[in-house]
Amino acid sequence: MKLFDSHCHLNDPKFKKDLEEVIERAKDNSVAHVIVVGYDLKSSRKAIELAHQYEDFIRAAVAIHPHDAKTVTEESLTELKELAKDPFVVAIGETGLDYYKNYSPKEDQIRVFIEHIKIANEIGKPVILHIRDAFEDAFKNLEGHPVKEKGVFHCFSGGPDEAQRAVEIGFYVSFSGTITFNSKKLEEAALKTPDEKILIETDAPYLTPVPKRGRRNEPAYVYFVAKKIAEIKGKPIEEIASTTFRNALDLFKIKKWS
Repeated sequence: MKLFDSHCHLNDPKFKKDLEEVIERAKDNSVAHVIVVGYDLKSSRKAIELAHQYEDFIRAAVAIHPHDAKTVTEESLTELKELAKDPFVVAIGETGLDYYKNYSPKEDQIRVFIEHIKIANEIGKPVILHIRDAFEDAFKNLEGHPVKEKGVFHCFSGGPDEAQRAVEIGFYVSFSGTITFNSKKLEEAALKTPDEKILIETDAPYLTPVPKRGRRNEPAYVYFVAKKIAEIKGKPIEEIASTTFRNALDLFKIKKWS
């Protein structure tokens, strides 16, 4: 069995002291590959560095998180575009809209979201979306500014209706440790999402799944996400692992790992 953690932050300072051990634990627990996702310029640069250092295990995504949208300038977008051209960068993300915390005004979030889509379309890569309490505006902007290579709704927080809409526009839906938190809404969303459109992730070091809650999350724990989805769908975990692994390769166009 091979697992693919489609979204983690091994570029986070919380992994600075024991990154090698974290990677070895992941491999020991059937995790074959991960996507390390940027959330600002510094973490995006770090994601690329890690992808080059661990080229058989890691690929990178680069972006500026919606929380920081108010700080984004033309200069930062220019640098982001240059980072996105690195051959080990497989997506633009995480980008999107977060109306739950509203650390940046909605207008700035939408402006920067659209700019990220423009970069993705220019470079020819999919997007990794962070959408929280903002699905209507997200779908509206995706309709007005279609992403050529589509993408994924990361750490999905919607219900079955939002999952269906995501799939209808050609996007994948990624479930994190929150699927193990006894959320009926998320379980219904997982049931509604076709297997060929599901990804799994940890979002490490955040959102540690049951039964590891209370600890720092890490890629090894993506197993528990796959296990929960298998239970919800009434299928063997090996089947969910295989399908989500293939889905990640397809979305991020990683032929070397096929």
